[in-house]
Amino acid sequence: MYIVKTGSQVLCDECIKKGVKLTKSKVNTKYRDKTYDTITVYVPKGEKEKLKEYAKSNGFNSPNEFFNLLIDYAVNKKFSIDDCVTDKINNVHSEDEIPF
Repeated sequence: MYIVKTGSQVLCDECIKKGVKLTKSKVNTKYRDKTYDTITVYVPKGEKEKLKEYAKSNGFNSPNEFFNLLIDYAVNKKFSIDDCVTDKINNVHSEDEIPF
């Protein structure tokens, strides 16, 4: 039998008898690890704040939401690096232009 403690903390009777307590951060970590994959992105110093400000000023709740939208767009549109590279012979895109 499971007993629900505060919020989403669920402990079995045996755990409660042993005095096991889960902190909110442990519960959140267990949920995150079970639900999400993690990808680490490295950017030059100072770029992180620029990305956070860009995401915020364009209505995103977080940079993560912004990144997920970009990834979803790229995968669904079959967007590739070739779409961003300057092709001076065929004049595909300028260096500053991203086709979305």
